[in-house]
Amino acid sequence: MIINKKNIKMIFIFVITLIINIPIPYFLSFSSIKTIYNVMQLGIFAFYFILLIKNNKIEKLFLLICLYYVSYIFSTFINSGSIEYCLYIFKCMIPCLNLIAIIILFYKKYDKQILVSTLLFLIVAIVINFMTILLFPSGLYIGNNSNAHYFLGQRNDLIEYILPCLLCFSIYNYKYKTSKFAFYIFYFICMFSVILTWSANAMLALLFTYMYLLFFSNNSKKNIFCPLNIFKMSFVISYSIIVLKIQNLFSWIIEGILHKSLTFTGRTYIWDKSLEYIKKSFLYGYGKESEVTKLYKIGHGNSCHNYFLDFFYEGGIIMFIIIFLIILNLNKAYKKCSNIKYKNITIAIFIGYFIVGIATPIHLNTICYLFYSIYILRYLLNEEEKT
Repeated sequence: MIINKKNIKMIFIFVITLIINIPIPYFLSFSSIKTIYNVMQLGIFAFYFILLIKNNKIEKLFLLICLYYVSYIFSTFINSGSIEYCLYIFKCMIPCLNLIAIIILFYKKYDKQILVSTLLFLIVAIVINFMTILLFPSGLYIGNNSNAHYFLGQRNDLIEYILPCLLCFSIYNYKYKTSKFAFYIFYFICMFSVILTWSANAMLALLFTYMYLLFFSNNSKKNIFCPLNIFKMSFVISYSIIVLKIQNLFSWIIEGILHKSLTFTGRTYIWDKSLEYIKKSFLYGYGKESEVTKLYKIGHGNSCHNYFLDFFYEGGIIMFIIIFLIILNLNKAYKKCSNIKYKNITIAIFIGYFIVGIATPIHLNTICYLFYSIYILRYLLNEEEKT
């Protein structure tokens, strides 16, 4: 990138915007700082929303992501009538729309600056998180759920920051030819971070994503993978494990050789209880509930520990259809794209996300990073290859 005042100015603006809309979990442990974040996010939202309307930039994918949050608010209000929880969901939606607005308004003209800004912010955050894991192995602080938390939250949260960063790194490396050595160092920091906190799902997701980027990213042959097929495969695997209990067929490997439990650290109990309640409110789910209510119902105060169960539990078939349409929207761009490298980067990141989704929670306050990644991919796939 040519260093000039305009580039530095745009990078500075984007970094500040990302800092405000991707708040560091450690800072959010201080209530006064949380309030400051909320006020700044609302200010940015008002500004960006006016720009979107003025420039007629309201897109179908943007509306679908809005509908995800609207369905969540609807389910919450129908079940509990809690205005407080509805406002919380709205507050989670604001930074998501701000992040998406950055892509809609500026990506075509300032793609390089957006990628650099995202990398600068997330790499620094991930490295600091790695240092807190080394210095405070028992946790930098204890969160509301009594679990050890680090700079970027509890151990399962880290992958939600790594995958968007890995996406931007992969795009930047391909388009602007940066150091592969730096990419490898970053990958090893990420892998050691999830190993040290022993997040098995994140380890698998990173391993398969990296292996795909390393060995298949230049593959020019047509394959069966696409975002929609990966989504379907993850759903089938989830169904096979949660409903059909296929893991019992491999008990001799899981228990005898790997010395792991067939319950996936108690997740099978949570999954079974979640299914019972999903059947009772299949249409629109239960929305946001208190931790006490959720703990009583499914045995966990946070989540069903599976992306698909979380979608069905929180928003029923309505929310699941909205998510399906979001994936379908990206899939259409994938099918039209002729750039094999762009397509393979998309597949690698989707493999990571939907391996994670098999046994990891969806978090209302961080799903926006998944939507941010989807939007970057959508705009990437729509690009004409630069020569």
